[in-house]
Amino acid sequence: PSPALPPLRLRALRPNWVPLVSRSDPPEPARGEAVLRLNTPSVWSGVAILGDDGAGARERAQALAEGWLARLSPEARTVAVVHTEKHLTPSFNISKSTKTLPLSDLTGDRLWPRLFGTEADYQTVTVGLARPDAAHAHAGVVMQTSLRGFGALLGANTLTCGLWLIDHELIRGRIGSSAETAEAVFEQWIETVEPSQAWTARAAWVPEFNTYEDFMQTVYESAVTRGWNGGDRPPLAPWLRFVAPRLWLGESFAEALDLDRLETIAEVSRRGRVTTLSLRPGQSLDAFEAALSPILPRFHAGQPLRA
Repeated sequence: PSPALPPLRLRALRPNWVPLVSRSDPPEPARGEAVLRLNTPSVWSGVAILGDDGAGARERAQALAEGWLARLSPEARTVAVVHTEKHLTPSFNISKSTKTLPLSDLTGDRLWPRLFGTEADYQTVTVGLARPDAAHAHAGVVMQTSLRGFGALLGANTLTCGLWLIDHELIRGRIGSSAETAEAVFEQWIETVEPSQAWTARAAWVPEFNTYEDFMQTVYESAVTRGWNGGDRPPLAPWLRFVAPRLWLGESFAEALDLDRLETIAEVSRRGRVTTLSLRPGQSLDAFEAALSPILPRFHAGQPLRA
């Protein structure tokens, strides 16, 4: 099974941030939980969506995972729960496998290079870090590629990779590291790649993306209401999948934005074809999200498009 968090009991009277995409008249109660999860900073995550050029993208995902794992000093009995899924076969079969091994053996095991190799060609790879007797992981790695045969609907030729950890003192002790270290690893790594989009965030959400059995939204996408349509502009697909104080955008996204307006709200820097946006101190996510509105997800013809 994927390293999902156990069910959460959320109790909040008024979220600090109600996303623009979540506002409607009348309000949609079904979006309330997603808004609360966006306002519950229990999990740190760093996610990048890369162009899938085969071995190169998988090698970059492997470098991210190894860079982070090398910075951990976990409890001695920590295990790695490795779950893989292959692409759908012509006979509609999906090969799945789950293996548990000591975390200390993970990167030296012969399975490790196969997870990122083109020969095995996995569609989904998740690695959850856990205690041997735990029902759920407390940190992990994810790598997922586009589904084949769904290009027009879901977007083709991408590879999504990321890190996550429960941001709590107890978990910091278990892994011998912190969200700040994970963020530093992610930011150093992101300078070596050209994502179409990437973000770091804190929310009650573990990164999971599309499989052949389930189309998965980010918690931000789950908050989109039918009352939000972004004006009269035609939908942009793919769209920005998460709004967070730190974003990395590829050329197609940056070209759709008013960067002069954004520079009054966020620090804007450019490296090659990648634009980095960092929310300025004292500025609000409300203003940031509004400036990003041309690339936000929205409903079309009564149904959500899926990136």
